[in-house]
Amino acid sequence: MDASQARHGRPASDATHLPLLGYALARRLDGRPLPPEDILRLQRAQDAVLDTRQALPLGRGNVLADALASGYRSRYRAQAAYMVSHRMDRDAHLRNSDADSLRKSAVHLAAASLAAGAANCDGRAAIVLGQYAQRLEADGMDSAESVYQLSSSALKHSWAEARIPGQPERTIVLDAWTDGPAILVEDSMLATAKDKPDSGFGVVGADAIRTAREIIVNTETLRRQPQELDRMVAMMQPPGGIAPLVHWFEDRASANSWRPMPVIAPDFARRVIDQLDRFDEASMQHRTAEAIHVARAAGVTGDAELEALAPQIEAASLALIADTVDRKADAL
Repeated sequence: MDASQARHGRPASDATHLPLLGYALARRLDGRPLPPEDILRLQRAQDAVLDTRQALPLGRGNVLADALASGYRSRYRAQAAYMVSHRMDRDAHLRNSDADSLRKSAVHLAAASLAAGAANCDGRAAIVLGQYAQRLEADGMDSAESVYQLSSSALKHSWAEARIPGQPERTIVLDAWTDGPAILVEDSMLATAKDKPDSGFGVVGADAIRTAREIIVNTETLRRQPQELDRMVAMMQPPGGIAPLVHWFEDRASANSWRPMPVIAPDFARRVIDQLDRFDEASMQHRTAEAIHVARAAGVTGDAELEALAPQIEAASLALIADTVDRKADAL
């Protein structure tokens, strides 16, 4: 059975997996092919990231492009989700200090965000945690793999990680707030950031499955009773007459900060960008051969499909790496 048959997710050749294949190509060009045992895990993680993004059709509340595309609905519905989740926390008498309180609070924010159709990084981290746990269960994975939600107050960012005990090099970063794919932690912008996580919690086995199911149950409850969320949205929105002016000021105040960070670490990006920018015949043939190898390792079969996919993988790799280089991301 090949990789694409072994997993309950999108085919490896699906366009939504191109960023992940582009990452795999960058690793090969860097002389560090992805370990075969982690290819399936990365595909599973990528499916969880994609499912999270698709479950939030209005986008991110704190990304200007998404606010504009949604007519500012993403902004106000994400804010309303916070208010609803805080009310749920109060009703549950959460202390916000122990791990289970953090877990339950994440469940509440995930459910409120799913009901709202929009979320910022913390809501997305909570949702993708549940999505990955669901996929572990669906794929029949009976292992000690754990899923963590982490936050850095200095970075003002939250994300999820899939970890295997005793093998930190196999940790996968799942960041559904960025535009990039799931990647191994050693290649992540977050791993090289000066500011490290200062809070978080992890779930494993039955607790992970329970968390995923609690998110589903709470989401269904909020969707059956939308009045509270709708009321909060109405409170967040400025009156129609002054809305354009409010939007104008908010957009300009946040234009420099409301842009998703790149996912690839700067040193990794610098090592690879030169190879992706070479267009002599030997370099192009080498990249194509490596791209075909990446696609085949991911489970793609058929010479015609491999040949057609190779240039798309190369383009995806260049876009992923160039995002870090162009953004001068060393500032993190």
